[in-house]
Amino acid sequence: MGYLLSFDKLVDTSPESGMVFRPLTPKLETNLYLVWKKYQTFSTIAERFLKQIKKSFG
Repeated sequence: MGYLLSFDKLVDTSPESGMVFRPLTPKLETNLYLVWKKYQTFSTIAERFLKQIKKSFG
């Protein structure tokens, strides 16, 4: 038995996973920043991740 603090939908909480998501009350909000070096070389998966982030959050 343990606890995990995470954002919603980042961890599989389906019935088969054996885990449950419980939102914090009262709701906590904060800004989140994603930063990287200007001319950083990324792996293929990192490139795909950044492409999806840019597509989702502009």
